[in-house]
Amino acid sequence: MPVDFAKVPPRVVVPEPPQPSVVVWALLLVVIMGAGAALTITLWPAGKPLDALFWLCCVGYGPFLWAFLLCLHLGHGHLRCRQAIADNAASDKIDVACHAEASVPLAVLGHGWCFSSDEKENEVDGIVSGATQLGLRSSGAEPGTDVQARWLEIPGKPLPPGNAQTEFVRQQVITDWLLGRLVERINAGLLVLPAGCSLHVHLSLQALCEVEEVRLGLAKLISAITPTLRVTTTASANEMPLSEADVWHDGLAAHDAHLLLAVRLRPAISQRLEYGVAEAGVALLVTRPELARSASPSMAPLFLHRPAIDSLENAGQAVHLAVRWGKAAAPQAQAIWAHALTEGAMRQIKVLSAFDPHASWFDIDAAVGDCAGAGAWLATVLAIEYASRSASPQIVVSQHDDHIIALVCRKQV
Repeated sequence: MPVDFAKVPPRVVVPEPPQPSVVVWALLLVVIMGAGAALTITLWPAGKPLDALFWLCCVGYGPFLWAFLLCLHLGHGHLRCRQAIADNAASDKIDVACHAEASVPLAVLGHGWCFSSDEKENEVDGIVSGATQLGLRSSGAEPGTDVQARWLEIPGKPLPPGNAQTEFVRQQVITDWLLGRLVERINAGLLVLPAGCSLHVHLSLQALCEVEEVRLGLAKLISAITPTLRVTTTASANEMPLSEADVWHDGLAAHDAHLLLAVRLRPAISQRLEYGVAEAGVALLVTRPELARSASPSMAPLFLHRPAIDSLENAGQAVHLAVRWGKAAAPQAQAIWAHALTEGAMRQIKVLSAFDPHASWFDIDAAVGDCAGAGAWLATVLAIEYASRSASPQIVVSQHDDHIIALVCRKQV
């Protein structure tokens, strides 16, 4: 993480103020007085009268030395206390500065999603109300056999069951249709970007298609819509975890933008699908808040805050940091969008995160299905959409391998 919390000095234990022992210091006074008297008597020149100097050396200098040592001891103890307090104050100041830097959000210029060709089923309202659930459906590969899964079909263009080659053709057609639909959803956001702006397009394509071929087609599609932008596209057949948004927060120039397109397709007409799997596509366009305000001054932007990443054992800490960076308080959150959480992680988050007990939890896997790499981004754009209709912050919590990733989406306040 470029926001380097490692540079925050660790807090130190502030020692107790010095409390000299009466017995120890009384004994020390006796020892010093005795030693002073013995030395004076031993070293006093023979025959020299016992004048005032003798008595000063014998009984006077001892208490002065004892008082000096006592003051030195007290001063050193108080100095250690003050130094520890000052070190902790400096550590707190640097820590606050790092958290303030980490709390700077990205503005969402556009977002879109598609997990169903049915527009009504595809709406966020169905997930919020609980109407959208993953149910039984006749298999696309084995007609007459029901499967609990979800896949995409182009309206009016059903595809019959087939082999792997037929599935390859299907996924090519679905990918072109899906990317065109997603780009259309964020078209307005693309058009407000100023001329010369660098648009970094990230395509995560988990499908049978040729990734490079799809990347070139996507670049042409976006360049045709916004010819004045400098478009660079990168594509991968691997999933892009939600933690990638952390890189965006630190690597984005003032007049640039990031566009994510995540697609996950399944062998819907060549194989009987596994229980609970789904197909989906997600688009998310983000930029700096300053650019969003200048590009669209009348629109109150939606904010995507920095994700916090931690181990499963520290799931509560990840959510705590995400809420802090989202400039929110856990009790304010009325909706938590969960993706791929184990029961243990969800239990820990509920116990340690101080969420409102009446807050709604929306399980993307239960409502939509397992969208693999696109699932966390789907939860995020759905949270963004719901944040546009609500004054409360939306929390997204996703599990990726053995890590918890949490972030906050909210409307500008």
